[in-house]
Amino acid sequence: MQTSDEHKKPACLLQRLGNPFRKTGANQLRQSWWAHAILLFLCGVSLLVALLIAGKYIADSRENVRVAREQAADEAHRAATTVDDELRILVALANSLTEDLSSGRVQREWLEGRLRRTMVLVPELYGIGVAFEPRGPGDDLHAPYYIRQGDELQLVQIEDSYAYNSIIYDWYHLPLSSGTAMWQEPYYDPASDALLAEYTIPFEENGRAAGVVRINYTLDDIASIVDSLELGRAGYVFLLSKEGHFVYHPTRDYVERNMTIFDLAARPGNDVLQELGERAVSGESGYFDIAHDEITGKPTWVFVEPLSTPGWSMGVVFIEEEVVFMNDLLRRELIWVNVASVVFITCLSALLFQAHRYPVTRNAQSLWYSAFACAAALILGIATIWYLALTSPYQGAEELALLDQRDLGDYLITYTQAEREASPIPSEEPVTYVPTGIFVQSIEFSSANKVEITGYIWQKYRAGAHDGLSRGFLMPDAVSSEVSEAYRYQEGDVEVIGWYFESTLRQQFSFARYPFDQRNVRIRLWHIDFERNIILVPDLDSYEVINPPALPGLKEEITMPGWAINASFFSYLTDQYEIKFGLQEMGRHGAFPDLSFNISARQEFVDPFVINIIPLGAVIFLLYTILIASARRGEEKDTNNVLSVLRFGASMLFVVVIAHVRLRELIAGTEIIYLEYFYIIEYLVIVLTSLNSLILGAERAPWFIEYRSNLIPKVVYWPLALTMLLVITLIVFY
Repeated sequence: MQTSDEHKKPACLLQRLGNPFRKTGANQLRQSWWAHAILLFLCGVSLLVALLIAGKYIADSRENVRVAREQAADEAHRAATTVDDELRILVALANSLTEDLSSGRVQREWLEGRLRRTMVLVPELYGIGVAFEPRGPGDDLHAPYYIRQGDELQLVQIEDSYAYNSIIYDWYHLPLSSGTAMWQEPYYDPASDALLAEYTIPFEENGRAAGVVRINYTLDDIASIVDSLELGRAGYVFLLSKEGHFVYHPTRDYVERNMTIFDLAARPGNDVLQELGERAVSGESGYFDIAHDEITGKPTWVFVEPLSTPGWSMGVVFIEEEVVFMNDLLRRELIWVNVASVVFITCLSALLFQAHRYPVTRNAQSLWYSAFACAAALILGIATIWYLALTSPYQGAEELALLDQRDLGDYLITYTQAEREASPIPSEEPVTYVPTGIFVQSIEFSSANKVEITGYIWQKYRAGAHDGLSRGFLMPDAVSSEVSEAYRYQEGDVEVIGWYFESTLRQQFSFARYPFDQRNVRIRLWHIDFERNIILVPDLDSYEVINPPALPGLKEEITMPGWAINASFFSYLTDQYEIKFGLQEMGRHGAFPDLSFNISARQEFVDPFVINIIPLGAVIFLLYTILIASARRGEEKDTNNVLSVLRFGASMLFVVVIAHVRLRELIAGTEIIYLEYFYIIEYLVIVLTSLNSLILGAERAPWFIEYRSNLIPKVVYWPLALTMLLVITLIVFY
């Protein structure tokens, strides 16, 4: 029985606040009503937000695809129009010459000068010539023909090589017999190592057929047009003749073997190419989705456009993931949908299980059900963000990939005209270019910043151009390297030397998003005479396919344990060399381009998940079992219970610290990586669990600890830990 004095003693703060769960009657009903109203409001708002943002995401995605497809179609049409215009110029030149010959404005004795001037004025021309029909039985064949050999023009008399008026030579016989101009079927000319398109047109003298004008165009010049297109890193162009033969294709073997689009269509999985070929042969335009491209192995968009001048068709190929990708706007919209969905599921579960009415139900099941539903929603939310990180578009190296000779030439011209002229100490030695290639057989990360690579590197030295140069290369980023000559042989005036190498390279990577990171391994090469003004250039002609997703320069079955290789390509890394390395004469000055072979890869998630996340999950689950087993049941048991929990917490802390230290040693990064936040959350959970046990064993504990044998900490354990992880995940990946 309390006395009046005892009744008047001031209560402590917690006693004044009281236990809200002890309210009864009208206060309890009022509290439940307010909780119900708040949960309903949060459910409605979160669902509305999720639906609105989801609708916006769908609309933005469709718009993204529509815009990308329209832009791709415009690029394809622009490419076809540009090529058509180029070929139309050639037709105009041939027609003009034909008219002048037919009218007599150009006599035979003036013809060679006219042909030479035309070649000088139109650098796109590979060759131009006239083949005359003999005027009578005693008249000789006469066919002057100018061709372009590098930077030189060469006059060839065709009649010295063969009797061109024979019926077996279609370029002469068909236009002369039909009396009409025509584009001949393109062919590969081994003498010039070029793909040639030929336009022929007959001309007359005094009303009779007098001969044929022929103009040749090098289809390799198509690359200059492709360079101006926005086809992505791996997009490409191909040309088909009227019969479906490949006129131009990045895989030169298709052209040299005179393959058709229907030959590819006959291969398994290429059914769409049959319809594509039929459209192209009939001169129709079209759009096709290819699930597995022959070169890149990726889903592609193919646009077919007819070329009216020669009657061919152009196919423009876009890699779908390069033109339609999850940009930052779409990714963040999905993240907000994800967060709103987590809030909605949590509030809805509380309403469905009537957790807000507790303790009217006089049992804890509703709280447990709601907590587990909330935990499931949080796990789903975290997993969704992980999925977005894993499927995000690959971000490769920033430098420009060298995909063909045109890219290489453009870069070297830019370097010569800009960077070298801006150098404060220009070199007096002329630039020497040494073709260099690489073939990687194996690659493995030996540590966080070291890569072990084996393979072959070769160089080509031409007599006259490379006299006086040493033979060999350096890897400036190599920690250790073993190089041995593997082969050496002569091809005409070119000496080809190949070396086998085993090297360990030091690289710099960012680990901020580990284990969702991406890496670009760069193999940087110098010539062994690095003090000379020597630039290594990629030997692109040695690779059948140079598209980065096709992994040129890598062994076909090459693997990187724990990594998926996305692309490989050549590029230049420009470094500033303002020192002479102790040498009296130094050719490297200012911004000097170093040849780099890049291998881009993405971290595979399974190994880090099994090694790091699953053990941490097991530790946090064991801590939860200790929390479940804790209860306030007498002073002696409380003390033993507290000591047991503290001992277990200390042992778990030791385990987590050891794992954390091992991770830091493995990564050796300077920043806090994403996976480290798991350990930080684990530390916090261990501390809170131990603190909870300590408070529970005290003589007097707050109501939220005492209530129904530590029920509230047990219920909020998983939602609290997972909420912290979700917040960290949002911060890192948003």
